Amino acid sequence: MQRDDLNTTHSPPTPTTTSRNRWLAGLRPPLISLTFIGGLLWFVRPDTMLLVNTWTSLNPSILGCVFALAVVAALLRAWRLQGLLPANIRIGRVAGVSMLHQFYIAMLPMRSGEAALPIMLKRDGVEMVQTVAVLLVVRVLDFVVLLLCLGASTWFAWNDLPDVLRTSAPTVFGVGSAIVLGIAVAYGSRSYSVALLARALASRLTGWLPQREWLVDRLGSFHVGVNQLSRRRMLQAFMLSICIWTITCATIIPLYGPLLAIPGSAAVHIVLALLISFLTMIPIQGWAGIGTVEAISVVVLTTIDMTSEQALVTGLSLHAIQIAIVVLFGAMGLALTARAATAL
Repeated sequence: MQRDDLNTTHSPPTPTTTSRNRWLAGLRPPLISLTFIGGLLWFVRPDTMLLVNTWTSLNPSILGCVFALAVVAALLRAWRLQGLLPANIRIGRVAGVSMLHQFYIAMLPMRSGEAALPIMLKRDGVEMVQTVAVLLVVRVLDFVVLLLCLGASTWFAWNDLPDVLRTSAPTVFGVGSAIVLGIAVAYGSRSYSVALLARALASRLTGWLPQREWLVDRLGSFHVGVNQLSRRRMLQAFMLSICIWTITCATIIPLYGPLLAIPGSAAVHIVLALLISFLTMIPIQGWAGIGTVEAISVVVLTTIDMTSEQALVTGLSLHAIQIAIVVLFGAMGLALTARAATAL
């Protein structure tokens, strides 16, 4: 006997309903930002002069060093992306696209800027499915290297870590390792039963979507696209990922230490920054991550010898510096892509 709901015909949404849903979806990001930042300002009530004094006391030389290291890491990201793409695209064009991609990720809500990469590379003849497969590989490699950095920095800073971080850092490491293990098993398995199980699980998880079968088929296409990448390319991308996050950790040392005077050793600073990075991966963000990043920074920084007011001011300063860096990336990306277009 067939279920009645399988034979039920659903009427398409009316234009009024569609416009209303789009309007509500557009309100969601600013509401998230206003909720987080409003709640922080209401409960913490920071001194405005403390924020002004923090920003006016920033050392321009150290700030320039932070920006320079960030640019080097961005160029390495472009090199990694070029090595994974199937098409032969000039490094200038790839660097511009990669920097614009980082700008969109940081500025658009809910990490929706990830979709910009396949859209931008489509004009270079790269199929969107292949670009998404490359993007998935890049994100998994970043996640793995982040875990390695978190484990190493936690081990070095263990004696200096407060009890809260001695619990939270290994917990994040363990959960992340379980996720990586699950991805490795799903990718490495070639058995028919595991493939059927993965397809059934994907169908169950996406059962509420109106085009779930299309999405499940696309997931299979992504798997094929990943399998087309050679081991040499994957190894090169992994080594570049290690270089990228080594430079990123080197950026944290002057940023958290001499520039913002956050208490603790360099290893403690790296643990704090990586925990913030892991938590900001959760796609619950408004425009430019305003509010969400500050709330996560307060939660993490108050685990050391910082008051909630100091943590909020430091979180605002960190976020302002990050936004300034990605705006620089956006400007450089536009210049590089424009130059690559004129060179054709």
